[in-house]
Amino acid sequence: MIKVEIKMKTIYDVIIVGAGPAGLTSGIYAGRGKLKTLIIERANVGGQMGDTQRVQNYPGFIDEDNGQILSKRMKEQCEKFGVEFITGEVKKLDVSEKLKTVFADIGEYITKTIIYAAGSSPRKLGALGEDDFAGRGVSYCATCDGAFFTGLPIYVAGSGATAVGEAMYLSKFASEVNIICDKSEIDANKQVIQKVNENSKISIMYNKKIVKVGGDGLVQFIELEDSNTSQITKIESKDGNVMGVFVSLGVGPATDLIKDLVKTDDKGYVLAGEDTLTQVDGLFVAGDCRKKPLRQIVTATADGATAASMASKYINNNFK
Repeated sequence: MIKVEIKMKTIYDVIIVGAGPAGLTSGIYAGRGKLKTLIIERANVGGQMGDTQRVQNYPGFIDEDNGQILSKRMKEQCEKFGVEFITGEVKKLDVSEKLKTVFADIGEYITKTIIYAAGSSPRKLGALGEDDFAGRGVSYCATCDGAFFTGLPIYVAGSGATAVGEAMYLSKFASEVNIICDKSEIDANKQVIQKVNENSKISIMYNKKIVKVGGDGLVQFIELEDSNTSQITKIESKDGNVMGVFVSLGVGPATDLIKDLVKTDDKGYVLAGEDTLTQVDGLFVAGDCRKKPLRQIVTATADGATAASMASKYINNNFK
């Protein structure tokens, strides 16, 4: 007799999309509550928290602590409670049935509930060639990629305090840092502007925006458009070397996957209350992708705890 072994698909209690502070906290609470939990993260655990050099506004953390340390500790807590981690990009959510399906580039996963904690993502330039050169000279994370451009010229696109802060940080590595500001002035306080003016490596180009990025495999030139005259200026790297383009235009909610499933505001943030409930039973939203007045690590962790608690209640009420 031939024995046929049928392998049943694992059914998770909770699948968490995103491993930022909201997703990790959801994992800690769900795992500690004995829920079979999977976290799917497409990039680095910690999200933007992991890219933060200093965490000064999270209770219990002092100046020398950084986001990577906090991210590592949260992940270890999750693992302590049996939470599984998978690196992959979620492509689609099917929430039409009681048991939901998460489709990722590395497989399909069945779950009773989903906590969507994908956070926010950097806004793009919209320049020609931007996507082609992402990771090949174009970056959205100064702390992640700054050191790769040691001794090379860097261009920071942005007009706010964040862009200025990134320029200051990048000046540690670059031969020169040029802030490309599409306005007539930088939107930052006087003290910050003074620090920029005192840094001999940093200069500001006003009323300009990057409209094209190009090169032979790596970024070797950019084209700037004057906001007033529409005149195009081409800036090329010396000796064919790579040049860095850091985009610092703020962030927007990473809600493309669920924008057709739940209600969002005009900016794309999910209209879910403090209970993290959405219009879809068993689908919860936590963290920076939810509409709320303050987006910080501490508010994201609060969302994560709430979402896991609500998911547990939903499972208890709907799965016997």
